[in-house]
Amino acid sequence: MKRFIDTDRWKKTWYRRLSPELKCYWSWLTDHCDCAGIIDVDVEVAAFQIGAKNLPDPCIAFPGKVKLIGDKYFVVDFVRFQNGSELNPSNNAHRGILKRLEAIGYDGVPDESTSPSLAPSEPLARGTGKGKGKGKGKGNSKNDIKLPFESEKFQEAWNHWVTFRKESRKPMPETTIAAQIKKMEVWGEAKSIATIQRSIENGWTGLFPDDKAGTTPTTDVPEGYIKTPSGRIAKFQK
Repeated sequence: MKRFIDTDRWKKTWYRRLSPELKCYWSWLTDHCDCAGIIDVDVEVAAFQIGAKNLPDPCIAFPGKVKLIGDKYFVVDFVRFQNGSELNPSNNAHRGILKRLEAIGYDGVPDESTSPSLAPSEPLARGTGKGKGKGKGKGNSKNDIKLPFESEKFQEAWNHWVTFRKESRKPMPETTIAAQIKKMEVWGEAKSIATIQRSIENGWTGLFPDDKAGTTPTTDVPEGYIKTPSGRIAKFQK
């Protein structure tokens, strides 16, 4: 597929300050995204194809220039650069782009100052949740997940947890979400929020409640787990 390339990017401060690997990463994103700038990023594949050992999440590498919409990444200024500031609905090529943009909540051509009005701003566990009614079992949207508590505080904690798991390259499948929700129904809201915060702070990808709260803890490692020399928490195997 042929696309326009911004040769002036080398003059832009944000691009000039990127490391060589991140410059390649940016090219990889703009080469692989669809006509609306939407892409399902596999960071490990990107690192392999670029020849990098590790690559950060696109939103961390390019803040403001790449956004997470549902479970897809969106290169914000891609459409504007490739097609200009206006799209014509009667143009077949533009119609397809507009349809994709509408699906993620944009009405018209986006830029870095605009935000989606319809799409969820937090990552999903799976799927796009477009709800077009053309298939079954395609995935979940945030609204499809029945959370155990409805308070804004819990919603915020849960969204942070889903974001953390995705940034750790370990997004949660439906079975994991169901199991965690079942546990939190037993724990109660306050304990569930504290457990989520504790797991994020310690870099754990599981939820481990502090059942000894109020006492002096002897370790910050959950039972059945060990801390490796690198500081990571791993399950102990005999």
